[in-house]
Amino acid sequence: LKHLREHEPARSGRVELVGKKGLAALQFARIPIAQHHRQFGDKPRYPDVESLAQSYIDAFSAGDVTAVRVIY
Repeated sequence: LKHLREHEPARSGRVELVGKKGLAALQFARIPIAQHHRQFGDKPRYPDVESLAQSYIDAFSAGDVTAVRVIY
C-alpha cells in the first residue's frame, strides 16, 4: 500500500491481485483492482502460475507495460 500511495505511476497503473488476503486492504484504500485471480490455492506450484507469469513477461516484452512488481 505504501508503494501504491507514494508512486503516482503505480496508482495509475494496472493493479492485479492474486489470492484473498490483499483484497480487503486494497478495497479499503480505494485502489482499483483491474483483475482478481482467484484460481490459485494457498500453496500454488509453479505450473499453476506459469501462464499468469508468462502473460506478464509477454506484456513487458511487447512494451505494453514498463514494469511488473510483485508485492506480497
